[in-house]
Amino acid sequence: SGAPAAGFPASVRLIGEVSGFRERTRWYFDLKDGQAVVNCAMFATAARKTKFPLRNGQEVVATGRVEFYDKQGRVSVIVERLEPVG
Repeated sequence: SGAPAAGFPASVRLIGEVSGFRERTRWYFDLKDGQAVVNCAMFATAARKTKFPLRNGQEVVATGRVEFYDKQGRVSVIVERLEPVG
């Protein structure tokens, strides 16, 4: 499990297109726009509260927290809420 990433706000809000969606016990996906790709994970408890089916190519607003995974040197966003754009 990760630790909060220093220098980032406690909560972040991202808007982007879902890609690489895979559903395990958690949801894993990337959010991308014209400039960046962000790795995201969503725990099952939060995923169950999502009121629409998530699919690749969909534009969403994701709210969550940035975490740093020391062993991989990787930053991810742990998504707590998703909303469709529009």
